[in-house]
Amino acid sequence: MHNYNAPTVFLKLLDGALICAAAFSSDLIVAAVGLGHRNVMAQLVLVLVCVLVFESGSKGLYKSWRAERIHLMLNAIFWRWLTAIAVGLALAYFSGFISAVDEKWMGIWSVLSLLFLFISRVLVYKSLRELRANGNNQKKICIISDNDLADSLQQKLESNPWLGYKVQKKALSFDEKTISECLDGCVEELWLSNGSLTDSNIQEILAELELAPLAVRLVPSHPILGVVFDQVEFVSGIPVINIHAPKHDVSEVIVKCLLDYVASIFALVIFSPVFLVVAILIKIESEGPVFFRQKRLGLNGRFLEVYKFRTMVVHESKTAVQAVKNDPRVTKIGSILRKSSLDELPQFLNVLKGDMSIVGPRPHPISLNDQFMNLIPKYMKRHLVKPGITGWAQINGYRGETDTVEKMRKRVEFDLYYIENWSIWLDIQIMIVTVFKGFFSKNAY
Repeated sequence: MHNYNAPTVFLKLLDGALICAAAFSSDLIVAAVGLGHRNVMAQLVLVLVCVLVFESGSKGLYKSWRAERIHLMLNAIFWRWLTAIAVGLALAYFSGFISAVDEKWMGIWSVLSLLFLFISRVLVYKSLRELRANGNNQKKICIISDNDLADSLQQKLESNPWLGYKVQKKALSFDEKTISECLDGCVEELWLSNGSLTDSNIQEILAELELAPLAVRLVPSHPILGVVFDQVEFVSGIPVINIHAPKHDVSEVIVKCLLDYVASIFALVIFSPVFLVVAILIKIESEGPVFFRQKRLGLNGRFLEVYKFRTMVVHESKTAVQAVKNDPRVTKIGSILRKSSLDELPQFLNVLKGDMSIVGPRPHPISLNDQFMNLIPKYMKRHLVKPGITGWAQINGYRGETDTVEKMRKRVEFDLYYIENWSIWLDIQIMIVTVFKGFFSKNAY
């Protein structure tokens, strides 16, 4: 599963809107000059089909073009739109409604759509380059290498700031110190250069980097056996290969984002009386704030502040200690809130802020991350997606205290299954099960 790429989602929405706007404009032109007949339903069906074909399965079209020349991007748009039109017309022909589509409207719409797509993408392309040249929209990277290729790459990135890559750290070895420094949330991508390294060296390094909640890319000087590459991108003429980059259909990301926001607003409105009652009860029982805030790791290992109703008495401990059965720190109302999961309700605010999703791996206290990241393989891969209020592990019973490595290992196993098999339908399934099953747990203290 991919971390949610806001520019890609924006472009998908923009392209769809522009194609629809071109259809509407073409209809107005045809009606104004009386060039042909109008069949709104047939036009609408054709537009929807073409939008779906244009935006589906076109990963290359919506990749990052920051390091590519603009004519290559426009060429990709042209051929993708031509394919969409061909598929749309073929479907109209074989389904029998081709006669309902006015050919003059079709011609105007096809050209106008392509023109709108070209203009918008050029404007976005130029605007992003200008922003990057001024120090915005920068991707912070760490280059790990033992050869001169990475030095050359760093020089090219620094001399071309419009590419939008900032070398945050550079190391010559793959020691534990270097990797641990990349886990502090300040680096978004790890770039490796293989140089004199053997294929087995690369495999060992990748195994170590499984701890990093980051995308891993390779700047190769020779082919590598046994490594599956997701995508190749050229940065100033140098091939850069994505090795670890979770992926999924971007249209589903749009639906997930909308679902998060709509469901969060709905939940906050519906549960507003509960918020008021719980806040009063918390204040009556013990002194201290209504909300408990704690820093945890979110997407790509970045820090976020998670909101919860306070369920314990205020104490001075600066280190997060996981609650246990009959924990004396837990208040009476806090015990009810924890067992019913109502203490998690304020996290809908985290979702609205964009820090969390409704469904995803639960954000663990940083102390738990420190404890388990070196004990459980791929533990930090949980941070390749936004953390969630509920998740696949939680509805399968892995919620509450994780006092053994095996309990945490099973939770991580379910989290990784969710990441690797994510779909919007899986999210909906988890939400439904949470409503009927996931609120109460015997493991929540």
